[in-house]
Amino acid sequence: MLRSMITMFIIMIIYIAFNVLYIIIFIIIIYISLVHHPELKIILQHGKDEEYIHALPKASYTCSTEIIQGYFNGKSSRCTCSLTSDGYPKGQAQWYRDSQRVPGVSGGVLDLSFDRSNPEQVYSCQGVSTMGKSSSSTLTAKFAFFEQVTVTIESSTTIDLCSETNYTNNRIPITCRVPKNKIYPAPIFSVSQEGVKFDLPREGHDDTMFYQNQFYPSPDFGGVYQVTCKVINKITGKAQEQGTLVTFRKPPLLPPKITIEGETYQGVNALNRITLAAGYTGDMTCRVEGGYPKAHSTQLTCGSLTATGGENVATLTFQDDQLNKHMDGTECKCTSQHVTGCYNEKETSLTLDVTCPQQFASNISQPVTVEVALGATAEFGLEIYGYPTPHLLNLMRTTDNTNLTESSRHLTEYSPSQVPFGSVNVTISDVVEGDFTNYIVTVDNGVGDPLLYPFSLVKRGSENDTITLAIGVTVAVVAVLVIAVTMVVLVLRYRDSQKMRVSQPAKDNKYVDTFFNPGDGYEVPVTRPEGEGMEPE
Repeated sequence: MLRSMITMFIIMIIYIAFNVLYIIIFIIIIYISLVHHPELKIILQHGKDEEYIHALPKASYTCSTEIIQGYFNGKSSRCTCSLTSDGYPKGQAQWYRDSQRVPGVSGGVLDLSFDRSNPEQVYSCQGVSTMGKSSSSTLTAKFAFFEQVTVTIESSTTIDLCSETNYTNNRIPITCRVPKNKIYPAPIFSVSQEGVKFDLPREGHDDTMFYQNQFYPSPDFGGVYQVTCKVINKITGKAQEQGTLVTFRKPPLLPPKITIEGETYQGVNALNRITLAAGYTGDMTCRVEGGYPKAHSTQLTCGSLTATGGENVATLTFQDDQLNKHMDGTECKCTSQHVTGCYNEKETSLTLDVTCPQQFASNISQPVTVEVALGATAEFGLEIYGYPTPHLLNLMRTTDNTNLTESSRHLTEYSPSQVPFGSVNVTISDVVEGDFTNYIVTVDNGVGDPLLYPFSLVKRGSENDTITLAIGVTVAVVAVLVIAVTMVVLVLRYRDSQKMRVSQPAKDNKYVDTFFNPGDGYEVPVTRPEGEGMEPE
């Protein structure tokens, strides 16, 4: 019994739930119908009378032309305003503009066309009945089109691309232009050279009759280029282009280059210096690189020497003695010209340092002996030829290899005269006994081998005494030898005469004397004639 009651209770609950669900679904359906279909008549029975619920009609439009980004693709379009809900009482679709009904529209069909004076026309499509107007569906009529037309490109056939200030102040533009009545909205312009864009595309400016824009191209290198102007409708993407040939003349970017002895110099710089020996023979070349067309009238000048090239190269050849000491410090300058007139201030300079190897003047004799009295000052000068001036002067005593450069008594100084001549003056003051010796003077200007000059310092008068003594000794020796020889000769002659007398017989001699010869140490009998040397008996 209890089980049957529980079962009945559950069945009753399920039945009630189904009825509630049915009522909810019915309410939802009625709501949807009233909201989305207000024209439905809901009839409520109140005895014999019927009551109707009123609803406004709804309308929307459709157009025959493709719409791209809110623009009609073309210059005209037809749009139809039609009811999407009749409403109650039943209404009709109408076009409105500025809250006024558009006249001349039949059947909700509106024909639109581009009007430049009013390029954006705003309309509303509304459902209208005796009950009023429903909310509108708004149409903003904008047109995007690009009719076939020749794009105009205006440019000088020759454009000079001067750099820096000249380029900024004297730029020549390339102008792209298209008639306004052939395109809408304002197009995008771009200019390219040989397919490479000069800069980013930009929107055209609105002129009275044209859309146009100007570009100031600056290619990296001069030359003759195909310049193309491209015009693009930014809505439809349609594009047209036009090209022309333009010659871009561009001066060289860098100053000329001076080349000599394998070294290259460029621009104006205090460090642009080269050292050359006097008498150098070789070429100095000036070359201008880059630019279109090439530079011309290139000129290289060094002092009074000038070389001119018809185009971008000039070569100066040093011959014979053209490069001499008088050109030391000379500034060589290279300049050139360009058809743009924008290269006049570009130049390169190079300073010449001309050197001359040292040598003694022709009247210098080596070696030299300098006479000086004890305690006096010895000095003499050497004339030399060379450049630059010596950077090393050294006096050395050769007997013990003593460097006397730092000695206050031993001075070696250089005195310039008319370049490239000069003199080296050596002074030894307060001469002492130890100064009488041999020396070497070293002169070095860094060009070639140093000059070495030996000399001797001797005491004044000492040499004459030596010579006099030598002569006296010589004379004395010679005199002694002459006297000795004379005595020997006399003795020999005397001896011979005595021998001859002894060997002859004594004739008519009565007496014989003896003669003592001290040289021989014995007595010699001497016979005298009668009556000679004796007294008579």
